[in-house]
Amino acid sequence: MKNNTVVIAADAKYFWGVFIAIASMRKNGMDEPVLVYQFGFTEKMKRNLGRFGDVEVVTAPPSRRVFATRKAEAMLIPTTEYVTWVDCDGVFVGNCSELLVPKEADRIHLRV
Repeated sequence: MKNNTVVIAADAKYFWGVFIAIASMRKNGMDEPVLVYQFGFTEKMKRNLGRFGDVEVVTAPPSRRVFATRKAEAMLIPTTEYVTWVDCDGVFVGNCSELLVPKEADRIHLRV
């Protein structure tokens, strides 16, 4: 089992960004589980993301807060040792798996 989950959050307007971000991961051999924290996705959108394998789509509960401010909610869901935040319009070039977790234990790892 992988010890790192990639987390992405978006509403339905950013579905294609999420799709491309996950597609770029899988194209480059990255097999980390992905959690998509979303609202407004149709069932068809959810099924299409699921086709990439190891993608969990979680519907965010209603809130008056702007969705962009709810990243912390999404990052608390995974149960893996590490969590990597990826913006919903991010794209991976090459296999970046080794760069997503710190080399030393008990560290916070930030990378542009």
